[in-house]
Amino acid sequence: MLQAPEPLTEDAMNKKRSLFFETLHKVEDYFLTLLLVLMVGLAFGQIVLRKFNISLVWADPLLRHLVLLLTLLGAMVASREHNHISIDIAARFVPARIGLGIRVLCDAFAAVVCGLLTKATLMMFLDEFRHQRGGYLVDHVPLWLFQLFLPIAFCVMGLRFARYFLVGLKETWTGQDRQ
Repeated sequence: MLQAPEPLTEDAMNKKRSLFFETLHKVEDYFLTLLLVLMVGLAFGQIVLRKFNISLVWADPLLRHLVLLLTLLGAMVASREHNHISIDIAARFVPARIGLGIRVLCDAFAAVVCGLLTKATLMMFLDEFRHQRGGYLVDHVPLWLFQLFLPIAFCVMGLRFARYFLVGLKETWTGQDRQ
């Protein structure tokens, strides 16, 4: 007779969660590196080819789209490390507890903005996927395949900011330091 598996202990769940996030972070870092190398190689190749009056017609539009992908991946890494661009002048001149409250509000605002951008880019992707209005990015690669990354990136960043908000909210109420 089959028995139900034993429930995971909190320590085992934390290890699985940690492994998942470590893997996700490595994938982000590798993809960021790969994308940067691809962009530099493609741009350099275009420069060399132009010396011989040859050009890859699809390379420039692809490079423009890859710049956006690279920017979003960089933003994802920055949000992962909670090291994104922020204007926190007020938080520097007020007591630490109030500064933490300001950072919590900024994280909440960033989470909401990322949520709205997730919705907007998902609607844009679905419209493009259904109607194929934008055509193709390169030869037979549809534009919607590129656009699929946009809502994923904003969703990941929004979830991270929401987590920072919840952790910061807890710290604000309990007076603990951020871990």
